[in-house]
Parts: sequence; C-alpha cells; structure tokens
Amino acid sequence: MNVKNVCEPYPPIRAGFNFAQAIEVLEKSYLQEWIQKVRDFDWCCGNTKHRQIQSGFGLAAFMGIAPGTAQNYLVDMIELHGGVVNPRDIDRIRNWAYEREDSIDCHAIPRPSPLFDRDFAEQVAGRVSVDDPVGFVKDRSPIACESLTSVEVLEYLYPAAEKILIFGVYKSQGQCLYQIGTGSGEPVPEGGPDGAWFLIQPVDGEYHCNPRERDKQSRRSEESVTAFRYMLLESDDVEEEEWLRIVLQLRLPIAAIYRSGGKSVHVLVKVNASNKDHYDRIKAGMMSLLVTLGADRQALSAVRLSRLPQAWRGDKCQELLYLNPDPSRGRLMDLAPRTETCTPENDE
Repeated sequence: MNVKNVCEPYPPIRAGFNFAQAIEVLEKSYLQEWIQKVRDFDWCCGNTKHRQIQSGFGLAAFMGIAPGTAQNYLVDMIELHGGVVNPRDIDRIRNWAYEREDSIDCHAIPRPSPLFDRDFAEQVAGRVSVDDPVGFVKDRSPIACESLTSVEVLEYLYPAAEKILIFGVYKSQGQCLYQIGTGSGEPVPEGGPDGAWFLIQPVDGEYHCNPRERDKQSRRSEESVTAFRYMLLESDDVEEEEWLRIVLQLRLPIAAIYRSGGKSVHVLVKVNASNKDHYDRIKAGMMSLLVTLGADRQALSAVRLSRLPQAWRGDKCQELLYLNPDPSRGRLMDLAPRTETCTPENDE
C-alpha cells in the first residue's frame, strides 16, 4: 500500500449513481478517518510496535475496515518508522481484533456512527437539474393524489384485513384502529393543531407488555406488529426540494411521498421484511448511505409513526405527492409522467 496516496480526497460521484458506489465512497471516507487516527499514534515508541498494532487493528475492526487493508497499512507504518515486522505477531493480533471483538474496550475504541455530510448530500442533489421537484414527483405518481382521502391512501398501501393504528395525539395509544377493507367504528382523525399520524406497520390491535418500557401495556410496540411492511425516510437536515432531488435518485421501492405539514417530506419505502431481525438487516445495509445523505436515523426504526397523508396539521395539508402501492427498485427520476388518472381501489 502506498502510504503517501491513500488519503487522497474521495472522487466526485460518477454518472449512474447507485448504492454500491455510494457505499464505496463512504467506506473510503471511513478508511481516511482510520488512517488519520493511526498516523497520530506514537510510532517512535517500541521496536516491534506491538501496542500500535494492537490499537490499530482494534480500531479497524470497530470501524469496519477490511483486515487486509488494515494490515497492509500497519506494516507500511512499522517499516516507515524503522520497526521490526513480525508476521506471526501481526496475524495473532489481527485475528484477536476481528474474531474476538468482545475482548476490545468498546468505550476506548468506539465504533463510529454514520453522520450527515452536507457536502455529499449537496453533491448528490446537484445531479438532478429539475426546476420543480415537487411537480416532477407528482407527475410521476402512478396514482393521481389530489382527490384522495387519508383512508383511501391506507387502502392502497395495505392488504385487506390488516389493521392500522391512527393517531390524533402523538403520545397516546392511538385514537382509531382502522381495518383495511372493512373500515372502523371509530372516527378517523382528519388532523388537528399538531396534525395526525399512523403507525407504518400493521398491528393486531391488542395491548401487549413492552419489555423495553418496564412492561408497559402498549398496542404500538413491536409486540403488536403483524408485518414489517415499510421503512420511513425523513430529513430535518435537508430542505424539501434538495431532499426530493436526492430521493429521486435512490433505487428503492418507494410507495409514497408526502409532506409533514411542516418543513420535512416523508418517504415510505416498501421492504416487506419477514420479521424484525430481517428488517434490521435491511436497515443496516442502507443506514450509512441514507444518514449521510440526510435521513433521520431515528426515523429508520422498525416501529415508527409517520404523518398521515392528506390529513391536516393546523391549516397545512400533509399533502400526498406520490403513491405507488406496487413499487419497483428503479429510480423515480427515470419514470415517465403519468398519462392516465387512476381511481381508488384496493387490489390486494
């Protein structure tokens, strides 16, 4: 490995931007961070540089740096500072770091969390030269959104008989349990001073003990969830139009896009995970890119409330911009404008 060149700035995003390329860019930025930390070690101390190797491999394991990459760089640093390279010692420490992470002091060497990178987000958003991204998104919606009600939106998004918990008060157990295809005996909240929300995963409607909150009885925790259908993307760090330009380029199965009635736009991604573990694996594979682009990491949790599309938040509509109950992984920016107006019905 060439120590002199390894820290060059990562290149601009090329045409054909996709997740694989963006993750590669992020991994390189993590590598740069790791290299800088390793360079700051006291390399003048010791002959075999045992302490530096141990710290370097330990840090690399927690930052997700490939073991071969870490080893090549550490060997270069040993030789650069006149130390003795002991291959057996290096192999042993490398294996300890990558196979025995429980032995590492997690507080001394914390695993970094992805952070919002404004320059990176602006670079991605700048690839889309659409004057009116809101209008662009509306025109690409397979279903005309303007005249839909909140209930009709839910009927599109969920299969028949699933139960959706709807909220007029955020910190509550929900004011309405709506069953797809059959309705509800309770009035569906149409909005209020603070708006209206829905739990993005269907539930059984029963109260269960929530072990994460001292066994509090809840019908909005993961114990109540019957299917992990959706993931929510939203951003408070990126302005609406810039966020939409980013969303247009994501190769994700986007089912709905709607305004919060405030400054953010919510994006509902269809994942259809088989269970909570499966959902968490899907999230883990996308989190670095999404958070770096401006997505709220908390909103990516499996059991999440989102704004109810077409409901009112004060005098502002939580306006539905895009609806596609059967989305593909293609980019929205590649879609042709809608030519026909669809009528609401639940095909599932």
